[in-house]
Amino acid sequence: MNKSRISQLKLIIMKKLFYLAIVSLFVGCYQAPKKIEEKKVEPKKLRIESFLNDFMSKKKNWNQNDIIREKFNKEFRNELKNQIDSGLFCDFPLELEDINEYKKGKYVAHFNSTYVKKSVTYVDILDNITFDLIGIISPELVGKLEQRKTYGIKGKFKKYLTSDYHNYVNGLMYTPNIEFDKDITLHVTVVKMGIILMEITEVTPLKKL
Repeated sequence: MNKSRISQLKLIIMKKLFYLAIVSLFVGCYQAPKKIEEKKVEPKKLRIESFLNDFMSKKKNWNQNDIIREKFNKEFRNELKNQIDSGLFCDFPLELEDINEYKKGKYVAHFNSTYVKKSVTYVDILDNITFDLIGIISPELVGKLEQRKTYGIKGKFKKYLTSDYHNYVNGLMYTPNIEFDKDITLHVTVVKMGIILMEITEVTPLKKL
C-alpha cells in the first residue's frame, strides 16, 4: 500500500474520531430536563375558619334534634366571645360600611362580613358566615379608616346586640341570632354570628380573599 493511500486512511479515521468526539460532547452537555415535582401548597387557613370547623367537628350530630342543637349553639355563643378576645378577626378581611358618632366625641365603625370574598361559591364555611360588627373606635382611628376598604381587627368583646344596635348605628342589620343552622335550599351549614359590639384597639388593612 502506497504512502498516499495510508495517509488517506489516517485522514478518514481522524475525521471519524473527530465526529465521534463532537457527538459525545453534545450528548454529554444535553440532558433531558428533569421533571420538577410541584409541591402542593395548602392555603393558610384563617383563624375564624379553623375555629368554626374545629368547633363543628367536635359534635358532628349537632343538628340531630332541637335539644342537642340548642345546647350546641349555647356553647358556641360562649366560646365565640373568648375567640374574639383572642384575635379571631385579625386576619379576616372585614369591609367598613360606615363610621358613626353615636355620642358627642364617641365613634363606632360598622363592619360587615358578607363582603369578605371577591366571589362566593358557598363551598366552604367562609362563604356562609353572616354577622355585623360594631366596633367602638378612638378619634385617631377615625382619621385612618376608609369606607369600602377591608381590615383585620383586634379588640375586646363587649356584648351581643339585638334591637339596641340602634344606639350605635342607623340602618338595618342582619339577624341578631348566634347559631349554626342548615340552609335547606343550598344544603350547607350557615353560621350566624349576630351583631357583635367590641372595643377595637388595632386595625390592619387587608385584601379581600
